[in-house]
Amino acid sequence: MTDRIHVGGNLNSLMAQYPEIGTRVRLLAEHLAELEQLNSSAGGHGDEIAETYQSNVVEPGSRTHEHLNKLIALVTQQAGDGGQGALKLFDAAEQDAGEKAKGWLPD
Repeated sequence: MTDRIHVGGNLNSLMAQYPEIGTRVRLLAEHLAELEQLNSSAGGHGDEIAETYQSNVVEPGSRTHEHLNKLIALVTQQAGDGGQGALKLFDAAEQDAGEKAKGWLPD
């Protein structure tokens, strides 16, 4: 195990990108919903071939997209939240170390 933890200077800027990633995940969900709507309407309705297409292609694909998008959103949120928590801990540790170091200085 390491004796030292190093926090790169760009960690704050990296963590600041998570809201943008969340926005892009939401846009992805919107585009997938559009695609699924187009795919569903292109497959037709009301006959055996259309129903087979809907049940074997459209519905499974829609579920897969929905689950994948939810997973990406969850992981992104957790990484962002965890990163923010880590930043707070690192900042507090740096302040605490600075205060303790001041106590070692000669008067």
